[in-house]
Amino acid sequence: INEFVTDDCFKRFACVLKETLADLDSNAADLLNPNSFVYSVGKRQYSGQTRDGLCLTLILRALLDNKRQGQWQVDAIVKEIFETSELNWWLTYRHGDVVSYLAEASPKAFIEYIEKDLRKDKPLMQHLFVPIKKNHFLASEYEVVYTHILFALEMLAWMPEYLIRVSLILAQLAKIPNESNYGNKPINSLVDIYRLWLPMTSVDAENRCKAIRRICKSYPEVGLDLCFRLAKKYDQQHISYSPRVSRWRLKEVVVRKTVTYGEIYAVLRCICEIIVAHGVPTSAEASEIMEIATYCSVFVDLRKMLREYLIEQHDMLKDDRTFYKHLMNKINHFRCYPNARWSLPEPELREWEALLDDLRPTNLQDQLEHVFDGNYHQLPELRGISDYEEKFLKVEELRFDAVDRLLKQDGFEALMNYSRILTNPQYIMRALAARNDALNFFDHIYKLAETDEFFRKISVEFFGRLIICDRKGF
Repeated sequence: INEFVTDDCFKRFACVLKETLADLDSNAADLLNPNSFVYSVGKRQYSGQTRDGLCLTLILRALLDNKRQGQWQVDAIVKEIFETSELNWWLTYRHGDVVSYLAEASPKAFIEYIEKDLRKDKPLMQHLFVPIKKNHFLASEYEVVYTHILFALEMLAWMPEYLIRVSLILAQLAKIPNESNYGNKPINSLVDIYRLWLPMTSVDAENRCKAIRRICKSYPEVGLDLCFRLAKKYDQQHISYSPRVSRWRLKEVVVRKTVTYGEIYAVLRCICEIIVAHGVPTSAEASEIMEIATYCSVFVDLRKMLREYLIEQHDMLKDDRTFYKHLMNKINHFRCYPNARWSLPEPELREWEALLDDLRPTNLQDQLEHVFDGNYHQLPELRGISDYEEKFLKVEELRFDAVDRLLKQDGFEALMNYSRILTNPQYIMRALAARNDALNFFDHIYKLAETDEFFRKISVEFFGRLIICDRKGF
């Protein structure tokens, strides 16, 4: 039938399509109001089936015209629809497949519009991709109105010629702060597209590596975050939803192919090289790298690459208490379960322990901080003890000795200041109450509790323990 569609007929079809898509929801803009109760699209003149049918016809017109004039005509129509669209238009079509259908009809027009919009001083996408914090009891904490755009971009990522452009758009959108708990986020879309064992794109491993490098070059922070998400426990990542595929375009390309270990290794090696070339890591980045380097499913030579990189950065990590404690807990976890399938080989553990010794803090407070951690089962001093009661008594003894050493070296006032930086400062109070001279601290702690909310909360442990111990004179 397409062969008998004249230009005049297609012009009339285009007019009908534009008029139908210009039928907007008058209440759509209220979605951006934090106090609004609007959720569903209001009544409009044309049905959803009418809009979908017209959009699908547009896709077929672009694909079935042998002279390729159809695609040019469709590009012009879709470009005009997007360029004349305003915020209310995107809010109206936040549900359904209209945006995805238009993107499939003309990928070029859709991508060019998003790229052009993001170059503006006040891009429209900025408004759409900022989660709306609702203030009334009927709503979840946040509401998002951008999922239809993400679905369209994920669909176009299957097409090799658009993968890099789509990835750069998603990377730029990922820079927009998003504190919602929704799984549909630009960074998660990137993870799904480049997932090592099940990528949501038809592009081969070599070109996926090139695309990841391009993201890291253009948007370093987003790129590094993407690398960490892809590599960390890569073989345990799940799929939260079905892949977004096109309705008609490139049906033969979107065929699930078996991913080989060779491809997984190639992409994972590329990611590790990017991480190592990034430069001096922050404390959080060093911890992420350590998680990847101690994961048994990561290939041995890649674990070695990341481990040697962290060893080279030992001067920067020397005063990093967080990384030191994280590494100590990780080593102790492996030592507690040496025969587990996920445990590291002995030579690797010895290298990590050598790094831990090199990073051991000289400050007594930093050396003893792990003793006051709530998860005392990870304490290296408890290694080899299986009885729960024996563990508990040993922890109490360790904390008592730690407080005794800190009092002798720094005094009571310094100990109270030290308790402020601890995750579980109440253990300081328990250890003080267990001392023979506990009543000597009674007046000092009572005065602190009267004037400071922090000490008012944790002093309950001190006074309560005194009652339990039935101290004479209390």
